[in-house]
Amino acid sequence: MKMPNIKTVLEKPVNGVKFEVLAYRKLTDREMLQAVAHFFRSAKKKPKPGSTITIVSVIQ
Repeated sequence: MKMPNIKTVLEKPVNGVKFEVLAYRKLTDREMLQAVAHFFRSAKKKPKPGSTITIVSVIQ
């Protein structure tokens, strides 16, 4: 199976953290927020200000 190659980007202006979600298609705002919420539920630490987080999604 091919890896997802469509990038959807969300940036938090408060601390400059950028979330890049790779999926098989362009994600809606709601799907993007769900992917980021899942990241926060499973992450051990908060991301550092100004960092870029890449999330690979299987949403088709």
